Amino acid sequence: MPQASKTSNVGVAQQVAVAAWFTALCSLPLLRFGSALDAHWTTAWPALIALVVVGVSSRMLVVSARFLWISTAYLVITAVQFFLGKECYNEDILLLMSFLLLLSLQPTATLRNQRVTQTVVPVLWCIYSLLLIALLIQNAITQGYSHESTYAIKPLFAHRNIAIESYTLWSVAAFALLGSKRLRWLLLVVTTAVVLVYQVRTALIGVALFIVIEFVRNFSQFRWFKWLIAVGCVMLVAMQLTFSFLRTPNQKHRFDALPDLVKNLDLSYNLTRAESSSERLIMWQWTTDHANSLGNGTGSWKFLAEGYINAALGKCELMVRHPHSDLLKMTFETGVIFTVIFLLWWIVGLKPSLRHVVVFLPMYVFAFPTERGETLSALMVLIICTSNPKPTQQAIGFKTALALTAILLITSLAWSRSQHCLGKAMRNPLVLKQTSPVDRKMLDAFPFDIVLNRLPTYQAIVLADAGETTAAIELLEGVLKKHPNDQGALRLMQRLGGELPTNAVVCDSLTKHP
Repeated sequence: MPQASKTSNVGVAQQVAVAAWFTALCSLPLLRFGSALDAHWTTAWPALIALVVVGVSSRMLVVSARFLWISTAYLVITAVQFFLGKECYNEDILLLMSFLLLLSLQPTATLRNQRVTQTVVPVLWCIYSLLLIALLIQNAITQGYSHESTYAIKPLFAHRNIAIESYTLWSVAAFALLGSKRLRWLLLVVTTAVVLVYQVRTALIGVALFIVIEFVRNFSQFRWFKWLIAVGCVMLVAMQLTFSFLRTPNQKHRFDALPDLVKNLDLSYNLTRAESSSERLIMWQWTTDHANSLGNGTGSWKFLAEGYINAALGKCELMVRHPHSDLLKMTFETGVIFTVIFLLWWIVGLKPSLRHVVVFLPMYVFAFPTERGETLSALMVLIICTSNPKPTQQAIGFKTALALTAILLITSLAWSRSQHCLGKAMRNPLVLKQTSPVDRKMLDAFPFDIVLNRLPTYQAIVLADAGETTAAIELLEGVLKKHPNDQGALRLMQRLGGELPTNAVVCDSLTKHP
């Protein structure tokens, strides 16, 4: 075969591989296989890290040397916390290290300068848009348009917020690659419309910030921008005054009758009075009050806050596992010092992408995208599409980078397996008797599931069902000694003591540990 023909075949194969790689990343929000309580979450993480392994091994991605610096800083903080008697949890350490690695990935010329990259990302964005619009139209026809109906996006997507946040990041990545300014602004119009009708506030704030930045950057081309800003401000103030008048006791019926899409424009209500916002303010207040310079331990928030938050919210049936702010969660768990180091590291490392990554900022401040492999895969695509390609010699050595990602892949597979075992156990605790030795080791390494159910509680249920009440109570006492507000253990202990574990009884128990 002639040399030119071989080179051509290699080029075609390389383009097909790049297209397949991006398509796989775009497909992550669809994953929800298995028996875990949050299967799309547990499935997406191993899939994402597997794609990173493929990217590193094919020389499409390199791991920046700055990963060594931030991981070293984190390990030092963790060692200090261990010395001070703080607890760290394996699954949370795994997620944080994976997040830091993803932010350290950089594209090589093989990926960033490929013509297929310039084409595939906008095409996938178009497909993403059409799917979301089609689902919205279908739901509006079958059940009418409402806030609740926007959640009905299965079976195509795992969850509305994950899908829309991922879509927003893909949109900005496609915006960065498009050459035509008209197509760019058309893309932003479509993205804004989709995000607005799906009512995902974090994504809407991010899109708004990005649009303002782009208008300012192109100010000379938009001389009417100052008039647009002035008119927009007047309309916004007028709307807020109108909403304030309608929310009075005498006019509340008028406000309640407004469509959800219109009520979402009431900033005061949505930021302070809306149920989800007021609950978040309570969680944020508790989190900031208990944060410190050295942190409380990675993964500790969901255990230390449990009970206190529930009693404050008056919702003792909930399992609160995060403060709805990844920034505050990191501050609480790893400390103010590490959080400042992390933010500085992120700003310096992502300098070429900062004006695009701003769309991710509201998600990071007001939600919990770092737990979601689907959203972080979209962030990785955004960084790839807005970073300058790096030569391999500027990054961590190939073998070291491949070993790092392979270790994370194996660990995430073990974690995912433990989540599926715990999901089965919640539905039927007796299956714990049938777990294999391999599954038992995974459960020992990662004994907590996504909604704060713990392996010892399941074991106590099995003992109680077998009539070994004393052994079950001893196991539960050990759990409650370590975590006094463990709701699962509290409910089972009350049941074994002859009480009916209603939410009122549980709330009363939680308030005994203020």
